[in-house]
Amino acid sequence: MFSDANTPPGGHWVAIALGSNLDDPAAMLGRAREALDRLDGLEVLACSSLYASAPWGDTDQPEFRNAVLIGRTRLDPPNLLAAMRAIEDRLGKRPVRKWGPRAIDLDLLLHGSDTRSQTPDLTLPHPHIRSRPFVVLPLAEAAAGLDVPPSWQPFLELDAAGRALVGETQCLASRDCWPCRAVPATIEVETSAPEQTRALGQALGRVARPPLIFALSGPLGAGKTCLTHGLAHGLGHAGPVPSPSYLLCNEYQTPRGLFQHWDFYRLEDLDDIESTAFPERLLEPAVFAIEWAGRFGDLLPPDITVSILLQPVGGTRRVRLDFPPGTLALRAALFAWSHARPDACPRP
Repeated sequence: MFSDANTPPGGHWVAIALGSNLDDPAAMLGRAREALDRLDGLEVLACSSLYASAPWGDTDQPEFRNAVLIGRTRLDPPNLLAAMRAIEDRLGKRPVRKWGPRAIDLDLLLHGSDTRSQTPDLTLPHPHIRSRPFVVLPLAEAAAGLDVPPSWQPFLELDAAGRALVGETQCLASRDCWPCRAVPATIEVETSAPEQTRALGQALGRVARPPLIFALSGPLGAGKTCLTHGLAHGLGHAGPVPSPSYLLCNEYQTPRGLFQHWDFYRLEDLDDIESTAFPERLLEPAVFAIEWAGRFGDLLPPDITVSILLQPVGGTRRVRLDFPPGTLALRAALFAWSHARPDACPRP
C-alpha cells in the first residue's frame, strides 16, 4: 500500500534508474531523460553522470550505460510506473529474455521517505539496489547535495555482493556529454568576448528542438544578435545570419528544423505586433530567436520560452537564462558548456 507521511513540498522524493545497451545507449538514455523531464507530475532535480557497466545476470550481451535521476513527484507509485512503461514503449522497448539486452529500461528504485510496495508489478524499495554498483554509484552521486529522506541512506552504500562487483562499473563523466547532479532552472554565466557569446548560443542550438522560443532582452550592444548567430549555427545553418531589423523576421531551414529570427526593436505596442505575421507564425513548429522580446513577454507561451537577459558589466557580458520545465537537455548543455570554459563560469 502507498503511504508516506512525510511528503515534502512539491511532492514525494523519487529515484529512477535508466539503463540501455542497444541502439546507441547514451543517446537512448538522453531521450529517456528528456521524456521523464517532460512528464507531467514529475520534477527532475538531479541527474547522475553516465556509467558503463558489465551485464548483470546474463553476461552474453553488450556493455550497458546507466544513470539515475532524482526528483519529486505528485504521482503515486502505480501511476508513475505506468508513465515510465509508456515512455519505454514510445522509445521502442520490446520484450526480451530476463536480464537480456534492451534498448531502454526504467526502474523505479525509491518513492517517498518510507514507501513500501510488494505487488507482482512493483516492489519498493527496489530489492536489488545495494547489490548493483551501476545503481548505487549513480544514485549516491545524484543524491549528493540534496536533502533526500534519511531512510534512503542505506541505499547509498553497496552491500558485500555489490562491493565485489564494483570494479565492473565505470563513471564516464569525463568522456560522455551528460549532465551531472542538479541542473538548475535558472543559470547565469559571464562571457568575455563576442566569440564566447556565439559559442554559448551554439551550445544551446545543438540541442534545441521545435517548438521552442529564445526570448532575448538587454540593452544595445549586449550581445543578443551575437547569441542568435550561435543558435543558428548550432542548429546547423552554415551561412550568414543578418539582422532582421527592417524585415522583422529572417527564417532559415536548418538540418534540425525551421529557425525564425525576429527583431522587435521597432515595434512599439500590441497593435504593431498584431500588424505582423508573428501571432500566426508562432503556431509553426520552429525554433524562434526573438530580439527585444522583453516588452512583449506576455505574448509568449511560457512552457516553451527560454528567457535570456544579457547585461554588459565592465568588459564582460552577464547572461541570465530562465528555463521552463521540460528543458533538461538545454540546461544540461549550458551547464556542461559553462563548466568546460573556466573563463565563462556559471555564477552562484
